[in-house]
Amino acid sequence: MNLVAFARELIDIDSTTGREQAAGAWLAQQLRNLDYQVGEQPVANGRCNLVATLDPLRRDRPRERHEIASWEPLIQRDREPAWRR
Repeated sequence: MNLVAFARELIDIDSTTGREQAAGAWLAQQLRNLDYQVGEQPVANGRCNLVATLDPLRRDRPRERHEIASWEPLIQRDREPAWRR
């Protein structure tokens, strides 16, 4: 998995306050594709929190838990990052 491409694709989805649905749906599907069990906790207006876990009975993988929270955008895609200038 290319983590940079994964992060860029997620960052490109507008997930500002009140518009998190598309990012949540995309991330839930990506996690399911990686064999995570994804729980969706409804919040409001079709939005939800995601909780992703690996099957604890599978011995071939470590036990993990990941959560996502949405924040106002900190990265402006139309500008080159400061560390690249």
